[in-house]
Amino acid sequence: MNEKENLRLLWRKRVKDFRVSGLSMKKYSKENNLKIHQLQYWNQKYKGDNKKEASNWVSVDLNNNQTNNNYQSL
Repeated sequence: MNEKENLRLLWRKRVKDFRVSGLSMKKYSKENNLKIHQLQYWNQKYKGDNKKEASNWVSVDLNNNQTNNNYQSL
């Protein structure tokens, strides 16, 4: 891995830790000796990560006769 990839991995972990912490950016930055503008930059860069982690797919059986009968009676 090169230096840029290591930096990206480091900040991805920091952003994930920040999001889990529940702290404000200002407080998290101060407690972890980070510059707030850097945390803001990387948090914005990885803003789509939460959506990817949070999306869960559920399968739905549309051929279930019991479900279809319930809709027909409405």
